[in-house]
Amino acid sequence: MPRLLFIVLLSVAGFTQAGGQVNVWIPRGPEGGGIGRPVIDPQNPGTIYASVGGRLYQTTDAAGHWNDLGIPSVTILAVDPRNSSTLYGANNNNTLYKSTDGGLTWSKPGPGLPGPCGPRSSSFVIDPSNTSTLYAGCQGTNLNGGGGLFKSTDGGGTWNAASSGLPAVQAFPTEPWPPNVRVNALAIDPVHPGSRGALRHRMARERTLYAAIGANVSYGGGLFQSTNGAASWNAVNSGLPDSLFINAVAVDPQNPNTLYVAGNTGVFRSTDGAASWTRAGNVFNVWNLAIDPLDSGSVYALNLDRGILKSTDGGGSWSVVSPEGTASDPYPWLVGWLVVAPGEGGPSTVYAGGNARGVFKSLDRGSTWTLANSGLFATWIYSLAIDPQNPHTVYAGVYVVGLYRSTDGAVSWSAEPIPPGVYVFALANDPQEPGTVYAQGQNGLYKSIDGGASWVQLPVAPAGTDLAAPVFPLAVDTRNPGTVYWGGFKSTDGGASWAKLALLRPTALAIDPQDSGTLYAGTIAGELATTVLSISSGVRKSVDGGRSWSGVNTAWQSYGVSSLTVDPTNSSVVYAQTGPVDCSMSYVCNSGYWDPNSDEAKKGLGLFRSADGGATWVKLDLPGDPFQFQLLGVDPQGTLYAGATAGLVRSMDGGATWNALPTAGLSCGVSVLAFDPQNPNHLFAGTGGGGVFEITLEQDE
Repeated sequence: MPRLLFIVLLSVAGFTQAGGQVNVWIPRGPEGGGIGRPVIDPQNPGTIYASVGGRLYQTTDAAGHWNDLGIPSVTILAVDPRNSSTLYGANNNNTLYKSTDGGLTWSKPGPGLPGPCGPRSSSFVIDPSNTSTLYAGCQGTNLNGGGGLFKSTDGGGTWNAASSGLPAVQAFPTEPWPPNVRVNALAIDPVHPGSRGALRHRMARERTLYAAIGANVSYGGGLFQSTNGAASWNAVNSGLPDSLFINAVAVDPQNPNTLYVAGNTGVFRSTDGAASWTRAGNVFNVWNLAIDPLDSGSVYALNLDRGILKSTDGGGSWSVVSPEGTASDPYPWLVGWLVVAPGEGGPSTVYAGGNARGVFKSLDRGSTWTLANSGLFATWIYSLAIDPQNPHTVYAGVYVVGLYRSTDGAVSWSAEPIPPGVYVFALANDPQEPGTVYAQGQNGLYKSIDGGASWVQLPVAPAGTDLAAPVFPLAVDTRNPGTVYWGGFKSTDGGASWAKLALLRPTALAIDPQDSGTLYAGTIAGELATTVLSISSGVRKSVDGGRSWSGVNTAWQSYGVSSLTVDPTNSSVVYAQTGPVDCSMSYVCNSGYWDPNSDEAKKGLGLFRSADGGATWVKLDLPGDPFQFQLLGVDPQGTLYAGATAGLVRSMDGGATWNALPTAGLSCGVSVLAFDPQNPNHLFAGTGGGGVFEITLEQDE
């Protein structure tokens, strides 16, 4: 389903693809990304698996370098603690996958995970004394006995309900919908690595299991324990507050009678196998826990407000040990996990991540951190730009992280000093002023005059001006230095002063590259309503640099104009993309899937072309699903590019016919394209989870 994307597509010039390859996409970084919680091989702690965007990565040298195993749609769940070659994974369709060759190939051991389980690594455990026995926590309903826990004794081939004693509860009992909560976390009595005596002792009895139910204790949730292989469960909440909603459970690998739970009201510790609990320090809003396997007193917690916390006295006191910059991240919930692996001849290694910066690694128990992203191409790119005066300087707006810059033609990257966490939705260079670049963030407009070395936030709007829309379209006049448009404002002095245009909250902007006085703006109008959304959108045109605007040229009912592009070879040709209204625009949002045969979809949703400067418009037919498309721009030769369900497509006849582009090497969907003005077959692509890619197409493509 298309979204309103406010992206300025800019030209990228002067690169030669490494190795002389053609028709193959080459990953260019930046390295990092919002990787999922990793799974450590219990027998080889330097071997780690992690998933991002449905792709599986592996490292065999303790995150020294990551390798993409090329496995699509598999989220890693667990490694067999007695056979490192056996792995379990799942996809969003609840299909369970199993690998017996270390993740190189995968097969389905049975019909899949039962019920709405999903790929939740915190709710999947393997019995270390009998690794054919698996447990999976799922979404709970009355139909499956409440807690939604299942057990397999044949390596995932078949599953049986194992929820006897788990409650059928709901998080909000006053609401009319039926109970529907999940097993928030699972933990099992661990076997201390390398301890043969401990293994023999624990094989002689059933494993002790713990399941956290996703509801407050007072609503029937909390922690439950089974000592008979999940045949029955009992609540073990003595000493836990009624308001506690448990997010994490951790069992001490050195002493299984010591365990911790954490959630909204803090961290709690038991030293008697969950028979009783006491508060562990004065911390709140914790959703991840990890115990040092070599030092039982060292416990790590992920806190909503302060980042990563560490206790060296079993939870008695806590200190902040977050990597630099993450503790003050304006989006702390994106710092999603931490794990601890036993070290080799030294202290344990701590890993943390999930916040789009990639993987952080500490070899000194959290005192210092380094990024461990080599080979990890998982960043989400919102925007691309290149300095036209220095074609080896490339900018990329990266999800959550902010802005990255490369000075060697996208070979290596560095983070730039725009405040961390600023989403850079659009980038634009001023070709008349070398080194000047503008960056559109969700909280304002930034400018650099030294090629990205330093940035200032521009005071665009006068005090009291309504800036309700968080994302404004950005456009820079390529002919007149210092002329910038940002939303409904215009500056002719590089952002020092601004004038308000007679246009309220444009959703898209485009300047005619051959006539600076001609502008196009996407508009939206409608009525706020609680249940019904009545809106229309269209394109307005100015021929005097934005001082006045003609009326709406066309009305697209129920949709907004999200992107506009003028053909650089023919000023009469304009392209527009429409899509559902963005929730952030203060309108009631459309939802669901649109019927391709409905009148609304036929008239208002799609890619449109005008051959007469916006006076009339024709809807273009794209291959594949009519609701999966994106206008990706027009190259300097007038070739139109778009994203479709068939992948990347381009048209050399204004959208009448389309040809698919090669997909070899491309691991993710493309969110933005940038074109080499000196070579129409040389492109860069920003992707949703794979970083930046580069390709040189064959001449006859």
